[in-house]
Amino acid sequence: ELLVVERDEARRSWLQSQFRLDATADLNVLQGDVIVIAIPPQVFADFVASERCRIPENTPIISVMAGIRIATISDALGSDQVVRTIPNTPAEVGRGVTVFYAPSSVTPETLERVHEVLSAIGTSLRVGNEDMLDPATAICGGGPAFVSYFADAFCTFAQIQGFSPDEAVHLTTEVLQGTAQLIATSRRTPEALCREVMTPNGTTERGIAAFEAGRLKPVVLEALAASRRCRGGVRAECAHAFCRDCATGFSSDCRCGRRDDRLRRTRDCNPSQRGGEPHPRRRRVVHFLRKGGRHRWSVVTATTASRPRRDPETTADSDFLV
Repeated sequence: ELLVVERDEARRSWLQSQFRLDATADLNVLQGDVIVIAIPPQVFADFVASERCRIPENTPIISVMAGIRIATISDALGSDQVVRTIPNTPAEVGRGVTVFYAPSSVTPETLERVHEVLSAIGTSLRVGNEDMLDPATAICGGGPAFVSYFADAFCTFAQIQGFSPDEAVHLTTEVLQGTAQLIATSRRTPEALCREVMTPNGTTERGIAAFEAGRLKPVVLEALAASRRCRGGVRAECAHAFCRDCATGFSSDCRCGRRDDRLRRTRDCNPSQRGGEPHPRRRRVVHFLRKGGRHRWSVVTATTASRPRRDPETTADSDFLV
C-alpha cells in the first residue's frame, strides 16, 4: 500500500485518480520508517531546512539524488543509515537495475530494507566505492536513453524500408530483448557474439565496417563520459580521453599506441560554462518513500513551482518517481 504526501492539491488529486493511491499534504515520519529521498539535488537544502525537524535521528534513508554524497546527507539529516542509489526508468515495468552504495555504518537491518525496496523495481548491484556511482549514472541512469536513441534509428530504417510503425517497433524490441538475453545467458562476450554474426564479406560485416568508419564506439564512449555525473551535481569533470583508433582510454590498455594528438575532451556539463544560458529550472517534485507499519509503503512528495505547470492528466513530470 502506498501513501502519497503531495503538497500541490491538483497533483495530489491526479495521483489519487490515476493510481488510486491514498494521498495527504503532510509529511509525518515515524520512528522505524524508511525514507527514500528522490529529489533534484538543487532543492535538497530547502528540504533540509523545512523537514529536518520531522525526521528522527538515525532514520534509515535511501537517496536517489544525483551528485550529493552520503557524508553531506548524513550531516544534514542526522543519520548514519544513508544509502545512495542510481535507479533507471525501466523500473516503471519492474525491469530496472539500481546501483547502490552503503557505507560500513549501515546496519544489516537497513540493508535488508534497502533490498526490499529495490527488488520491487528490478535488480540491484552494490558497489564498494561511492565514486562508482558517477559512471553508474551514465551507464544505468542514461543507458535507457542511449539504447532508445539507437532503437529509434532501427525503427526509422525499418519504416523507410516499408514496415509499418508497429512492425518497426516490434522488430526492434524483439532484437534488443533477444540479444540482451543472449548476452546475459551465454558465456561469450558481446564482442564475440558480434563476430559470430559477421561472416566474411557478408552484409553484417559491411554494416560493422560502416560503424567503425564512423567511429561509433569512440563516440559512444565519449557520450558516456560526457554524461557521467560529477560530485556536487552541478558540473562534471568530463575531460575523459579516448584513442580514436582503438576506443580505449589513454593508458597502457591503448592497443594502437597513438596517444600524441588523439585527445578528445567533452565540454563542461554546466550549460552556463559553454557560452549558453542554463535551461530554466522548472517545476520540482520532492519524493520520499517510507515504510509505515509492517506492510505499508508510503511515497511522500512535495513541490516547488518555478516553471509553467503542465497538465498532470496528459504529461508526466520528469522528476516524478514512484
